[in-house]
Amino acid sequence: DNINKATTNDDADKASADGVEAILNIAVPSLNEKKQDSIDALNEVRDAKKEEINNANNLSQDEKDELTKQVDQIADNAINAINGAKDDQTAKNAENKGIQDILDVKVPSLDEVKTNAKQAIADALESKTNEINTASNLDSATKQELINRANAEADTAIEKIDQATSNDQALAASQAGVDKILGIEVP
Repeated sequence: DNINKATTNDDADKASADGVEAILNIAVPSLNEKKQDSIDALNEVRDAKKEEINNANNLSQDEKDELTKQVDQIADNAINAINGAKDDQTAKNAENKGIQDILDVKVPSLDEVKTNAKQAIADALESKTNEINTASNLDSATKQELINRANAEADTAIEKIDQATSNDQALAASQAGVDKILGIEVP
């Protein structure tokens, strides 16, 4: 543009020289700079995921530690892949894969754990009810009494699961309920 706007040869020469100098001064990021940018982006996602994990009040410290370890391992593997990249695209692919793998780490919610805990109770109840109903040596009154006991244990376990405020409490209530249901002896 400056060359076209020049009104003298000197102005045109100067505009041309300035343009060439500006082009030569454009900094093309080196592979190492691009790698560092990729690592920085990956570490931002790592830190955000670890914050999500640490803020999950329903997780025990062991669960938090395990998820944090998993995130760190994914990030470290991605950083190693980025550092080992011989070109921009390979580094970018390693960054993208690492970020996606970190984002895919699921922080279980208490509701999900409770749903799974209740399903375990339902499965145990179904199994015990089938065992009772197929016991040919029992009369129908005895079968109904055993089924009522199993249902009462299931109801108690579900109530405790509903009251749980952590994953560990929900899982413990579920396991205790399953054990009590399956522990009902069928003569």
